[in-house]
Amino acid sequence: MRASRSYFNYCLQHATIGHIVLLFMVLLLPTVFAPFHADDFFHLLMLSDDALLTRSAEHTLFGLFSFVDSDAQNRAQLLQYGVLPWWSSEDFYFRFWRPISELSHWLDMQLMPRSALWAHLHSIVWFLALIWPLRLLLQYSLKPSKALLLLALAIFVLDGQHIMTISWIANRNALLAAFFALWVLYFHMRSTRQAGFSIIACGFYLIALACGEIALSILAYVFFYSLLLDPRPRVQRALGFLPYGVISLVYLMLYQHLGFGADTSSTFYISPLTEPLNFMAHAIERTGVYFLAAFMPVMAGSSWIGGETIPWLRPLVLALALLFAALCLWWVYKQQDYFKASPALYFWLLSGIFSIVPVCSTLAQDRLALFQTLGIDIAIAILIYQALSRRAEGSMISPVVAKGLVFIHLLLSPLHLFLGSVFIHKESLRLQEHALSFNAGKALTDKRVFIFTFPMGQASTLMGMRRALSASVPDSVFIAAGVEAQLSVTQLSASQLRLHRRPGFVIGHETSFRSIDKKPFTEQALISMAGVQVLIERVDTEGRAEQLLLNFTEPLDSGRWLFYALNQKGDLQEYTWPSKMGTVQHF
Repeated sequence: MRASRSYFNYCLQHATIGHIVLLFMVLLLPTVFAPFHADDFFHLLMLSDDALLTRSAEHTLFGLFSFVDSDAQNRAQLLQYGVLPWWSSEDFYFRFWRPISELSHWLDMQLMPRSALWAHLHSIVWFLALIWPLRLLLQYSLKPSKALLLLALAIFVLDGQHIMTISWIANRNALLAAFFALWVLYFHMRSTRQAGFSIIACGFYLIALACGEIALSILAYVFFYSLLLDPRPRVQRALGFLPYGVISLVYLMLYQHLGFGADTSSTFYISPLTEPLNFMAHAIERTGVYFLAAFMPVMAGSSWIGGETIPWLRPLVLALALLFAALCLWWVYKQQDYFKASPALYFWLLSGIFSIVPVCSTLAQDRLALFQTLGIDIAIAILIYQALSRRAEGSMISPVVAKGLVFIHLLLSPLHLFLGSVFIHKESLRLQEHALSFNAGKALTDKRVFIFTFPMGQASTLMGMRRALSASVPDSVFIAAGVEAQLSVTQLSASQLRLHRRPGFVIGHETSFRSIDKKPFTEQALISMAGVQVLIERVDTEGRAEQLLLNFTEPLDSGRWLFYALNQKGDLQEYTWPSKMGTVQHF
């Protein structure tokens, strides 16, 4: 036991921040050389003034994060090219106000146009820049030894849960918001002892909010600092927090008034302003998932990624998350006397847990967990250091538990970072190849594409990727359904298809675009798409469409339409209709 402690202390005494950064860069090398991914291609098109998809730039600089707005032309184009599926509700919108983040992507295009390498390095620089304010915050709140400081920075920088936050270029807004938000916390801490810093903190808060709405998460840190570490009387503490509350309230009111935010469905995005009770219910569930992912090498997204194809995955992850959260709460209760004696540990732990609440409006995703990992990683570092340092007497956890945490956060978590980096690199290449090769080299110009089933997460970027990579783009794309259930298709005539599906259309990930509870289908309803009209022939008792009749404006065998189906490898393959009409085909 003493030998392991001695080795642990030896490593901490001889390590430097430079060693941590070097190891981080080695682990992240696959990401550095990865191509663009998903929304990155739409950013390229918009910053190149490409006319394929127009976005409203009202109240924004370039409209990079106005994914779906109320503009009729924008919506028609998104439906035409398969970015939105045919079942999308009429009032679906999805747009965010992030002007400073938009400027960072514009700067990429000015300095190194269409260079994924440059854009990745740009994002990595912002992530590593977090070390600067984080180091000051640790010194101010903990007055740590060199060993504890390096341990906290190592656990945070090498945290595998950050991989999507860093590697997805379009997600840079979270890094920018976190950088400026940490300065909010630092100057707020300073303001409790020196006058004048409160104005600086509020200024940085405004900048952070202009980077991304995720900056709201810093309020948890400011609140718990005021509650636990602020040396001033209670009234002054409350008055010190008040400016941030006022700024946040005005920001949220303007945000909604100007048409920003999202109105999708209760499964994908829940507005805390319009659906507070529904938001609170899902926040409890999602906070548990994030909490589990922060302590264990579990992806937060595993609570929903399985969709309808792996029905047991979501309840399993949720059960584990809630059980783990309950055990942790029991442990905190048993250790409450120690927490009272260590308010700094309590501050970082509670701030990390509650900072995740603002992002619980959408599905749990690792790329949104940066503010949470900040506080919890520091709390973990404190617990490990207390248990394994030479002054381990009276620590909250045993040395055995501390070693387990070291194994998870300094071995498994960096491995997660590396493997995640490799996965992102390969997945980006696969999606790019998928978008370019599915038509087997045939030109898609003046064609219409019909895809029977396709993963909805990839469908929205398929044509944008082709356009950005200078490949031909069809006149329209129609995707009949996602991959959550089998689709049955019957050709009724030269220009008619009947589609049948149990348990119906709009299930699993498809519900991101329409809430059946709010917008049920009605029989005989007609939906007009480019080159085809969708007639709802039959709906179930919940209002979910079960059977569709598709009327095409041109015969199916005219050469105008190209039909594609997924093969066993998950690739799109051109489909040829059987000679006998009326045969039921399954996809």
